[in-house]
Amino acid sequence: MAVIRKYNPGAMPPATLVMVAINVAIALIDMFNDGLLERSLCARGIDVYYGQWWRLLGNAFVHGSLMHIAFNAYGIWILGRLFEGLQGWKAFLLVYFASAIGGSALGLVFYDPDIPALGASGAAYGLMGAVLGFFYVKTGSIKGIWQVPISRQLAVWFLIGIGVSLAPGISLLGRRIGALV
Repeated sequence: MAVIRKYNPGAMPPATLVMVAINVAIALIDMFNDGLLERSLCARGIDVYYGQWWRLLGNAFVHGSLMHIAFNAYGIWILGRLFEGLQGWKAFLLVYFASAIGGSALGLVFYDPDIPALGASGAAYGLMGAVLGFFYVKTGSIKGIWQVPISRQLAVWFLIGIGVSLAPGISLLGRRIGALV
């Protein structure tokens, strides 16, 4: 029998809280040890090629600046609360980790192997894609998505993210692939 969930916007989503807390804690620890975690966890194609596969997930927990962690933590908080409220914590973690690893892996395939990739943008955009996909399934069309105010805002946020991703040093592919995973 299927579990029927009622969306409760006031509920505290446990998995979302944990993921945001882990990202922020790693960013704070990294600030006080001269970027040791960033160097240890960032994903460069060359490192992954030589067997450091853990970097495909590890890079989703380190960030390049305070602004970088602030935007990613905010995005994960907003999207995670929404998605976890709709689908539960298991689905949230599945989408989060699949998007983080998928975005990292495909970004590394197409970008310079010496340039490190870091940040939770792939996971955040994966959550965005999952939420938009949920509303697409519920409404049955792209036109239906535009009739749901939150999904309309997410679609605009997605388009703004594409614009931001065109700046040098930002993985457009990692974000888009994260949303497609």
